[in-house]
Amino acid sequence: MGKTRQTANLVTDNNIFVDVNNDKVGIGTTNATSKLTVAGDVSVSGVLTASSFVGDGSGLTSITASSATSADTATSSLYATSSGIATYASTSGIATYASTAGISTHTSKWILGADGNSNYTFTGPGLSESSSDPIIYLVRGQSYQFENSMGAHPFRIQSTVNGSVGTQYNDGVTNNDVSNGILTFEVPFDAPDTLYYQCTAHASMGGKIYILDGGVIGNPIINISGENNSGVSTLTDLRLASIADKISIQSGTSANLAYNSGDGNVVYMTSATGPITLNVIGIPTTSDFDSKAISFSVFVQQGPSTAFACTSVTLNGVRFGADASPGLSTHIAYASGTVATGSTSCIDVFNFTGINTTGSASSTANYKLLGNVNGNYRLY
Repeated sequence: MGKTRQTANLVTDNNIFVDVNNDKVGIGTTNATSKLTVAGDVSVSGVLTASSFVGDGSGLTSITASSATSADTATSSLYATSSGIATYASTSGIATYASTAGISTHTSKWILGADGNSNYTFTGPGLSESSSDPIIYLVRGQSYQFENSMGAHPFRIQSTVNGSVGTQYNDGVTNNDVSNGILTFEVPFDAPDTLYYQCTAHASMGGKIYILDGGVIGNPIINISGENNSGVSTLTDLRLASIADKISIQSGTSANLAYNSGDGNVVYMTSATGPITLNVIGIPTTSDFDSKAISFSVFVQQGPSTAFACTSVTLNGVRFGADASPGLSTHIAYASGTVATGSTSCIDVFNFTGINTTGSASSTANYKLLGNVNGNYRLY
């Protein structure tokens, strides 16, 4: 005997159909192919529970997926307006997009400014305040952004040393020479150890970029080449390059330092030609520098027949010198025999410490200067 379809109009005519013999219900259709077949939209105000869902999910929108933790197979492209993103998928070809997501697309971002036509200023991670032409440290495999909204001072990453517009370095760089927008640098694993940033309109605006590995592997080696006019040391591992960055190599009679700059607070004078004056600028006078002491060192490579001492120090324009009257102002003097003389070659080290006598950094004149020679390294 053949099966008979029985129809029951339970809500409105021709909307709900029940196949009693096959235990199937159709809503909006007379052809129920499963236990429940719905032709049209379904609105659920409570919780919908199922053992599995079939389909690619391409039509799903406005999904909050903060609690999803597992997916057996995830080969589709998914969109979520607020995403905590599934953390595990046994088979994953997933391409995910989230308009609000807890995933960072770049490691650090700096905002660029300018000090006239002389220096770039950087505001961002690793810099306590706006800094002029600082050394920037980046890590291979990471992504960084530099935002220039000035409409001027085109910002270039190049392989040529600072002082002129050189060869662009474009590997991993998007929007090089940016003057109004964002430069993104995805640092390649084969990037050189040293690059440079340079304003293409002003030769004096620029600085170094050191490229580091993501972690220390093996035992770093330091090779010291000895003293010479080209530098104090040669570092074969640039992860330790900051040691050399703290020393500014100069010659002549003026040792010039910018406090809190890449030069650090140490000067190595390779060829002194007379008594040396240490000039320090950029010492903070803001309240966060109250009651602080500041220190500086001058290394002087003395010649075989002459020797020169550091006889004058200027801090933010306030001068302390050997010609000052003892007892009335800070007088710099050295006991006989403490500075190399005669037919010797040596290095003398002059240390100076500024003690803030009033606790207020509002004026550098509040510093009292202490000085001494703390080392003679002689070669007879």
